Amino acid sequence: RLAVIPIAAVAGLALVYLFSPVVSDCIEPQVASVAYRAAFYHGSVYGPLEAAEQYSMLYGPAAYLVHVPVFLLFGGTLFAAKLLGVAALLLSLAAIYRSCRAVASAAESQIAVGIACLVLASFGYMAFWNRPEPLLLLCVAFPVWLIATGRESSAFPATAAALALAIQDRKSVV
Repeated sequence: RLAVIPIAAVAGLALVYLFSPVVSDCIEPQVASVAYRAAFYHGSVYGPLEAAEQYSMLYGPAAYLVHVPVFLLFGGTLFAAKLLGVAALLLSLAAIYRSCRAVASAAESQIAVGIACLVLASFGYMAFWNRPEPLLLLCVAFPVWLIATGRESSAFPATAAALALAIQDRKSVV
């Protein structure tokens, strides 16, 4: 039962952060503003070739473009900017639990997720902010869940897509 404490703490902190009117670092507004521009202005993270430089790109375009559907669904709000990171964290925790549950008891699976939450908590807001880290965690947790639950035929394309997203997500084009 003690494993529930770190799980509730990390999930609770993520949800409080989601509804909070602040961001955790100076890069989150940059990610949100580039994604917002792509969502509501011209569909690209890059400006026209003949335009003057407007901002630097800290990540590859995927880090920004994955936020575009969220902005289109929920509008250009801070809530929408944070939603994908928090959802990625919660989906990752669910995938970790289901992966463990395929080979262990419910109590052992809760302990494994509790340990994962303790590790994630040591990184502060990085586990759920709108930068690539929560998405990278999901890119690992989802294919592992597919393999652990016997969906090997789906695991290869999911792993390939996750790897492509992970590489593009972290690739700097500055």
